[in-house]
Amino acid sequence: MASTYRPSFALHPGAHLDEKLEELGMSQAELGRRTGLSQKHISQLIAGDVSLSPKTALLLEHAVGMPASLWNNLESRWQTHQAAQRETDELAEHSDWAAHFPIKEMKKRRLLTKDAKDGQLIRQLLDFFGIGSIDSWETTYRNVASAKYRTAHGADRSPYVVATWLREAELQASRVPTGPFDLKLARALPETLRSVTAKASTSSHWWPQLVSHFAEAGIALVLVPEYPPRTKLNGASRWVTSTKGLIALTGRGKRADKLWFTLLHELGHVILHQKRQTFINLEDGRAEDAVEAEADLFAKRSLIPETLESELSAIPSNSLRAAVNFAEAAGLHPSIVIGRLHHERRLPHSHGVKDHCEPLDLDDPHWTVTGIVDADQPA
Repeated sequence: MASTYRPSFALHPGAHLDEKLEELGMSQAELGRRTGLSQKHISQLIAGDVSLSPKTALLLEHAVGMPASLWNNLESRWQTHQAAQRETDELAEHSDWAAHFPIKEMKKRRLLTKDAKDGQLIRQLLDFFGIGSIDSWETTYRNVASAKYRTAHGADRSPYVVATWLREAELQASRVPTGPFDLKLARALPETLRSVTAKASTSSHWWPQLVSHFAEAGIALVLVPEYPPRTKLNGASRWVTSTKGLIALTGRGKRADKLWFTLLHELGHVILHQKRQTFINLEDGRAEDAVEAEADLFAKRSLIPETLESELSAIPSNSLRAAVNFAEAAGLHPSIVIGRLHHERRLPHSHGVKDHCEPLDLDDPHWTVTGIVDADQPA
């Protein structure tokens, strides 16, 4: 959970002073004589009506034996608690803002506490985003609405839901250790993907290996399922620092070949396009934009190298067996070729799916990678 834990209550220093005087059998009048403080001031301290200053803390240290640092710490905690309570009360007036977020799903994912509500809920939302105020959120995260989307027609997506998904991806990426971005290693990743996926039988084998190889190239690779109601997000890419890239996937479509294409599309953005931009890939988008067309072409040629295009074109239409034979000869996972032929309508969309296109269980824990495995581990 991203929220910062804060106790629901705190005692002012005067309450502790009252207990200490009772323990010592010392009256307020006696404390006044030992410290030089007026009885009125001591009474106000015990009632919590005045703050405990550093000078008073020193006087109490000499009189009752508790270190000044402890009294100062009690005062600091009390003031922080009071400020937090005032903030919570003020935030509670903005429930309409919190209603934009997928609260139920965030609680399900344990990004917010189950019983959070009102001002506490809004405070946890801001903590999740690493933001101090609602105004700061609007100036920082609402910019995601102007990110480089693939051109979407007829889609009205909530920037709050998209920002939530992207923030969860950022938090997951922060737990993936990477080397500094290396362009040479990044350019070698398509070949790595083809090799790993051809040899590994299931996502529990090829996904951790891909995470490791991408991390070596300076790219944190994470999978975060999209939030309901469905936003039709496939993935996104951005730079979390000047030397660390992020590629986030949703697994939409729940098929390995679809995920691989999206992964390479986002890798194309990382390699080819400017670092300051966030690219968000939508399922109902169209690659009319030149930048998106570049990323699509990069993914297409990364899955099936251009040197194999003539052989691919020679595969007879409606021939699943020829497609599988071509994939085996080329060292490719069959679903890569089958998916391409589906897209080009040279093979019915139902052909080959059951036997050759791996379905993805996004609830399986292997998608959450908390460390880096040996990239060369056998499948």
